[in-house]
This record gives sequence, structure tokens and C-alpha cells, in this order.
Amino acid sequence: MFATFDHAGYSIKNYKECQGRDGYAFSLTLYKDNKRILSVENSGCGGCNRYHAILPKGTKPEVIGKTKRKRVAKLLETAMNVLESNYIEAHDQFIEQLINDMLNERRLKRFCKKQTLFRLTGDENSYRRINKVYTPAVAVQLRNQAKIQGTEVIEILNEKLG
Repeated sequence: MFATFDHAGYSIKNYKECQGRDGYAFSLTLYKDNKRILSVENSGCGGCNRYHAILPKGTKPEVIGKTKRKRVAKLLETAMNVLESNYIEAHDQFIEQLINDMLNERRLKRFCKKQTLFRLTGDENSYRRINKVYTPAVAVQLRNQAKIQGTEVIEILNEKLG
């Protein structure tokens, strides 16, 4: 994942969204180190996310509301010090950032199908692109052109995405 912050081993799968009355409604499954730990949903009508713990088979998920912040904090121990937070909104912000990073990665993968995305020395958090499908020959051409211009290709995103 092309993270804007340290995910600390967290990832999301099964993401679905639709337009709600007051924003986007969504549901997803949260994973920690490739193990399912939470189901998260938002109704898109304002308010906080709802968290459902994924317990061992044969046990029904426990709905975690605002009154059970300690349980949520334990399940969402993150690099953002969510564990120390007294506000459920910190957990919601963490989930929102995971969603944003996942959607950004999808968008970049889509661009890489028909374009070559790359960064030169000095480019921070953004990619340049050329309208050529990536091939090793295009990569060599990019690197040679960068040398002629006195700079260096520090990353070709297509190579990371495979």
C-alpha cells in the first residue's frame, strides 16, 4: 500500500461504498497482520463509524459503540497513538486514512495500465507521467533522458506495482 502514514500492520479488504444522506456510506473488514479483527461500517447519515469485533467461529460479533472505547482502542492500536485517545473520532480518522490510501493505490494502479508513472530527484509525494505503457525499454529511455537533463529517476511506480 502507498501509505501517507505508517499503517502499523493494518489493512482493509471487502470495501464497499455508496452515497449516503450526509456523505459516503461504507463497510469494510479491518485486518491486523493479515488477521481479520473488525468489521467497520458507516451509514453515511452523519455520526461515527460502527465497529464489530470479529470473534472466533461460533460466536456472534459484538457491536462496539461509543461506550466501549477501551475495546475499540485495544483493537485499533496504531502508530497514531489511538490507544491513548479518549475520542472515538480518532479511530474513525484512522479508518478514513486507511480508506484514502487504499483508494489512492487503486487509482495509481489504474493509471499504470496505460501510462508510466515516475519520480525524479526532488519530487516529493507526487508522480510525473508519460503516456506510454511501461516496458523495460521505456524505463531505460526515462533514465537516460533524466541523466541528460542532470537529474535521476528515483522511482518508477510501475515497477513497484508489477
